[in-house]
Amino acid sequence: MRHATIMIRPLALLCFAACTVAAPGDTARDDAPPVQSPVPEPDVVITTENTHSRFSATIPPVATVPSGAVVEAHTKEATDGQFTPTSTVDAVAALDFDPIHPLTGPVRVEGADPGDVLAVTLLEIEVGEWGWAAVAP
Repeated sequence: MRHATIMIRPLALLCFAACTVAAPGDTARDDAPPVQSPVPEPDVVITTENTHSRFSATIPPVATVPSGAVVEAHTKEATDGQFTPTSTVDAVAALDFDPIHPLTGPVRVEGADPGDVLAVTLLEIEVGEWGWAAVAP
């Protein structure tokens, strides 16, 4: 098994630890390392300049990390800036769904291959100053 620690910082702070590449046939892990406190300093920081809105193997990694690395990633608001704290219900009707759910990364973990499973422990999440919810047809 390979271990990596991944920390992701959005408009908030998300931190992941004990990212593990599971060996074929592995099931649940009882030997996962305990959650660390305080959150360790990142080895790599990824900014919102490194976002996209598609899951695709054709998107090259913005960083490659070894087992045990700490990655801090800043993320964008889910509409990629189409909603703001002053948005009204009219913004929901005008929403462009192409940039929905911007993703930061991807990050490659050395030793992980396509199809491998990475077990990740969330260390911390720091939410932004505002949020929204909507139901749209």
